[in-house]
Amino acid sequence: MNDMAIGLRQMTNSEYHASEGISSSNLKLLAESPVHLKHKHLFQMKSSAFDFGSLVHALVLEPETVDDEFAILPKFDLRTKAGKEAKTEFEALHGTKTILTTEDMVTAEKMAQNVTAIAGGLLMNGVAEQSFFAEEDGLILKCRPDYYIQSAGVVVDLKTTADISEFGIRKSLTNYNYHWSAVWYMKALNMLSLPAKKFVFVFVEKTAPHMVKIRELTPDTLETAHFEIEQMLDGYRDYLKTGRCNVVKPAAIFGEQ
Repeated sequence: MNDMAIGLRQMTNSEYHASEGISSSNLKLLAESPVHLKHKHLFQMKSSAFDFGSLVHALVLEPETVDDEFAILPKFDLRTKAGKEAKTEFEALHGTKTILTTEDMVTAEKMAQNVTAIAGGLLMNGVAEQSFFAEEDGLILKCRPDYYIQSAGVVVDLKTTADISEFGIRKSLTNYNYHWSAVWYMKALNMLSLPAKKFVFVFVEKTAPHMVKIRELTPDTLETAHFEIEQMLDGYRDYLKTGRCNVVKPAAIFGEQ
């Protein structure tokens, strides 16, 4: 292991993602094989598409950063030369920011308003978007909770979703392996002797009426996720030591033969 600082580190979200260490978002690669994780740079999403979730997170958790990170695109008459030039000037002036429409902002503000009204009690006496780094048996584990209340040992994770029905929530939990994320955050914090006894999801619907639901995972689900994560980490350590790795997995076959 190198001499990087372990514990709480002050950094931007971009700096966090670029920093050394295994994050919860890397677990989907590790679940495939240690080789996938070793070459995680090959699978990074590089898109200029507007990340709506980032705007909602900023409005709810760090409203003071919104003006620094986002800019609303005015309406330009692109049929004219002056309109095209004005748009080019605007984009150059706000080149480091995420550009969004007025409609995007109105929707995100309504979602943030609903989250604050329903889940605001969970978002008090804590800190948002802090980066934590822990070390275990030669591996650096990192996490960046949306909101962490150290005094209560509670981690809050804000999720935007297109389907906030119970079926939709369960589908999201399965498709995106949110159970792994919950255990990962609590594991990393506990390794730093920081309390993390409860992990709470706050889901907010992207479409009107922007319903908000607060959910926790069952103890059995958390126990299963913990077992799976430890297996993955043990496999990764073995790969780093021996170079042995089997990336071939049986495909699921649906239907009776």
